[in-house]
Amino acid sequence: MTLQKRPTLAKRLAQSIIGFNLLLILAGLVLSIRFPVDVFSEFGFVGSWAIASIIYGVLAVLIITRHPGHVVGWLFVIESFLMAIMSLVAFGSGFLGEPPLLAEAGFAIRLVFLLTESIWILALFIPLTLILQFFPDGRLP
Repeated sequence: MTLQKRPTLAKRLAQSIIGFNLLLILAGLVLSIRFPVDVFSEFGFVGSWAIASIIYGVLAVLIITRHPGHVVGWLFVIESFLMAIMSLVAFGSGFLGEPPLLAEAGFAIRLVFLLTESIWILALFIPLTLILQFFPDGRLP
């Protein structure tokens, strides 16, 4: 593979992941309209995850377009993906069921709630730790 094809591959990969994130957010919004839940009284909080996912995604594509191997750009891709998953599950919680009903739920639904309850830790600490360490040039100090 030549050097000119590498940035294009990295750019396309980042764009496809960010596009998938947007599909996750849209699926969550459709689920929230179809299966409304009381959690949306705090719609701004859940909506902020979707907005943060879009912002991290745009920044990731901008960074990876110019510097395909930049660590901060790929950390932004990961952060955008985590935020999209969190917003999908929060928006679609009416479809999955409320947490009090989890005792009656199947293994798959309990696993989804368990994973999303632990994803917020990664989504919080990646920007607070790793991105700050690798900023601005993509190398550790």
